Amino acid sequence: MLKLLFYLSFVIFFWEKDPSFYKDYNLKIIISNIKYSGKIYFALYDSAENFNSPDESVDKMKLAIREMVQVGKHEINLKLDEGYYGIKIYVDKNLNEKFDTNFFGLPKEQFGFSNNVMGLVGPPTFEKSMIYVSRNKTINIILR
Repeated sequence: MLKLLFYLSFVIFFWEKDPSFYKDYNLKIIISNIKYSGKIYFALYDSAENFNSPDESVDKMKLAIREMVQVGKHEINLKLDEGYYGIKIYVDKNLNEKFDTNFFGLPKEQFGFSNNVMGLVGPPTFEKSMIYVSRNKTINIILR
């Protein structure tokens, strides 16, 4: 019985002190510079393979959110496990459920990535846009 009490007190003590026991962290994403109302398409990825893939299907994403937004700022709050994540966002201005580009392939709608990085030609890689979540954190993504 004494051994059991000692074991339980040991486990409880280290459970309280070791942050690795806590798997859920709050990630607040503030999306700013929204220039028009529309539907925001938010994609969270947890691997370079899926983030960098030309296949944009929902099954490649860790999480997909679609919400109506207004001009200004929009906030998304997530509970995530510790790890590396990449975020892609665009605002569908005309609600046609696709990211519109012009004749030259340049974006006609606003978009953004975690770390506010840009690719030289096309989207940035996961390595450039990844964020590490190991505690509660707030990030700001400025749409272009």
